[in-house]
Amino acid sequence: MPPSRPYVVIAGSGRSGTNRLLDAFDLHPQTVCRSETEEMTGGDFAELPGATRFEEPLGEGFEGRWTRAVARARRRQSARDRIDAMDKTYYAGRPMARPVQRLLASRTIRRKVLGRVAPRLREREWDRPMFCTDAAALDAALLVLKIRPPAWLLRTHAGDPDQLVLHQIREPRAYLNSWYNRWVVQGSGGEQVFRESMVLVPHLLADFGEDPARFAEYSEERLVESQMWIWRHLNETLHLGLRDSPRYRVVNYDAFDRAPVEEMEALLGFCGLPAPAPVLEKVGAMRNTLFGAHKGGRLDPELCERVIARVLDGSPLPDLLARTA
Repeated sequence: MPPSRPYVVIAGSGRSGTNRLLDAFDLHPQTVCRSETEEMTGGDFAELPGATRFEEPLGEGFEGRWTRAVARARRRQSARDRIDAMDKTYYAGRPMARPVQRLLASRTIRRKVLGRVAPRLREREWDRPMFCTDAAALDAALLVLKIRPPAWLLRTHAGDPDQLVLHQIREPRAYLNSWYNRWVVQGSGGEQVFRESMVLVPHLLADFGEDPARFAEYSEERLVESQMWIWRHLNETLHLGLRDSPRYRVVNYDAFDRAPVEEMEALLGFCGLPAPAPVLEKVGAMRNTLFGAHKGGRLDPELCERVIARVLDGSPLPDLLARTA
């Protein structure tokens, strides 16, 4: 059976945009926000097939396992969540909530001190301490999950009337430069990123009728093109699979950038939440600082144009971006 209460999944490529959207929802007192739960080893979502390998078959019985993970998600926490987000209805009247959550937010204290009393707190995902939480208010709050694997949503969305999907998408030139700055310039370097992407990219190329042999050797253009194929696969798969659902909505990164208050008010209405003025004021004051400071890493604009034109030939995504900008 599907979960008995509505929940929201934020999907799409690019952590800058999806994290900002999750942060905006976390400003609301009636939300439980969970970030990248599929990357928390030992957690419910990390145990699902396809958590880290998009090409992995989901197998029979996936829907039941997904439903169980979603049903348990409100009462779980992980190292990726905003544990210190305290202005919540389920912490009201619970004086121990703030000090306990502050202790849990410290990885060192949680693992080395609290973990001696409760060994499960040493894990990357753990049970939320309910002694300092209003269980009824927690269960009534809107669950918001930030999850990347598109296959999970394509498999579960039609049969789960409680699932709402917010598909965050960003203009590809800006996305590529943000990705390049984060993962190549500040990360492990182009050749290492290229090698890691080759675990997934050949499968995607085959789906699009492309020859993976073109990517046998490294070059910066092949590096950027490989990432662009991942971008197209994730966003196009989501959009084509869910676009006819009334429970699916596209969130354009640039549109949110220009008018965050208006966009957030509309999103809260879509998700069935009120939009109190204090929440909207906080959203308007947000600054999207994740990976925001470029360290001198900018891609050649002509290279980007060549790659984007090649990869997006025949794709519906340019039109989608134009319609939602």
